[in-house]
Amino acid sequence: MANELVVDILIVEDEFGVLQGMKNAIERSGLPFGRIYAVGSAEDAESIMRAKLPQIIVTDIVLPRRSGLDLLEAVKGTSKYDPKVIVVSSYNEFEYARRSLLLGAIDYMLKPFEMNDLVAKLATVAQHLTEEHNLRHRHRINEERARVGHKVMRNEHLLGYCTEKTMLQEHIYHFLQLWDLEWLTTSKYRVIAFDTDSELPEHDKEAQLRLFSIGNISEETVERRPFSCLFSNWQHRWVVLTALRDYDDLVRELRENVQSYHRLGLRFGISAAVFSFQSLSDAYHQALAALHRATLEDEPEQHYEDLEQEETASEDIDEQCAAAVLDADPKRLAACVHDKVEQLIREQGAASRRPLGQACLDWLVQLQTSIQERTGLMFNHIPLSLWERLDRFESVSSLKSDIVDYLLPFSEELARRLSPPESERAGNAWIEQAKRAIDEMDAADISLHAVAERLLLHPVWLSQLFKKETGRTFSEYLIDWRLNKAKLLLKESPLKIYEIAEKVGYQDLQHFGKLFKKRVGVSPKEYRFGR
Repeated sequence: MANELVVDILIVEDEFGVLQGMKNAIERSGLPFGRIYAVGSAEDAESIMRAKLPQIIVTDIVLPRRSGLDLLEAVKGTSKYDPKVIVVSSYNEFEYARRSLLLGAIDYMLKPFEMNDLVAKLATVAQHLTEEHNLRHRHRINEERARVGHKVMRNEHLLGYCTEKTMLQEHIYHFLQLWDLEWLTTSKYRVIAFDTDSELPEHDKEAQLRLFSIGNISEETVERRPFSCLFSNWQHRWVVLTALRDYDDLVRELRENVQSYHRLGLRFGISAAVFSFQSLSDAYHQALAALHRATLEDEPEQHYEDLEQEETASEDIDEQCAAAVLDADPKRLAACVHDKVEQLIREQGAASRRPLGQACLDWLVQLQTSIQERTGLMFNHIPLSLWERLDRFESVSSLKSDIVDYLLPFSEELARRLSPPESERAGNAWIEQAKRAIDEMDAADISLHAVAERLLLHPVWLSQLFKKETGRTFSEYLIDWRLNKAKLLLKESPLKIYEIAEKVGYQDLQHFGKLFKKRVGVSPKEYRFGR
């Protein structure tokens, strides 16, 4: 077995006959000793002792030039070397025995002695050595098990703190102290999520071994740095928490170490800096979002600060995209496609790129179906070539370009097939009637379809006419109308802000607040109090 101890013996005796007699007796004993070194001087013994580290030394006291006691002095001065020493001598004086024991000898044998007695003593010493070795081995195993258990518990707790927002409580702080992670409560830190830059087969044993090895390499790399720790999540991605100012050096070292051992690249997502333990969950999700974006863009790393953070309600984006298609406005259409793809990226959150391409295809089908329902016109199915390009897109920018390149001709064809029922001169009259209808209707009921139905017009034509006559889409005009009405109520009425939001047609107070601040420059509350 790999853990079995092999006991080597060094014999030091200047009388050649006695030396050979001891060596032959040990070899003929049949006991499972290892190598037996037999030398006649303390100098030769010390050379073997330093080179081979035999576990048992049998030495005479009287030797040429240097004595056996001098050899014991050398043994005692050797760091991390503690052999068992038996002294043999023809001197019966107690002083020799006392000095031998003081220098670390475990036994003192008087010459002449029976060789069987020597072999019996050596067998007993070897048994003690084996027992000590096995005890140390069991202790190491128990320590390793405790270390692994400690690390597993730490990683499970950290993953829990990352996935769900957790307040710092006393027992959690004690855990952080136990794991030497109390700096999460006192220092600025970041979360770094990383993965291989190529997908490895999930059920392939060799791939799993490579992932295991990458984890070990990464752990060793991170553990050499202060204020840093590594664990993995259930998606087999690795996560680093670090308070290092030069975290980019850590990223570089991780990439280089894995590349040198496995010829595999790594892809990183890096959170913004956070300043409290309670922000750990936010930073974790930021790192995953940045890693997801790096995967989609096929980039080696992505910082969360570089991602666009503006969010628009899903129904607003869809409405704006449909309006841009109906208005045949290339600039607005490109902006709407950009916003929609960014929204789908946030919603997908998958590690691979294919789900995003499929989500874009599903959205295009829904958009085309919605426009067909609004106009009553029929259109060809989305071509297979577009399906293939979106399924294998090279980057997010190329994905957006492919969608815009498809929608622009579609939008132009739609404009050609729709013809206005009135002369151009009548346009302004229709717009004025539409505006009066908006002023008269309950804010919650206002929509393009509702106004068009009230005026007995086709909603598509009314949308186009609004854009042509006012330079704005119906949706843009309606947003401005709602916000102007809200501004008036904020200044002149005692209504609460959520009541004003509902009164001008917004059921979602948060969406109303974001939109108001985006358009007006201040929050509704700040506007009301003139800040």
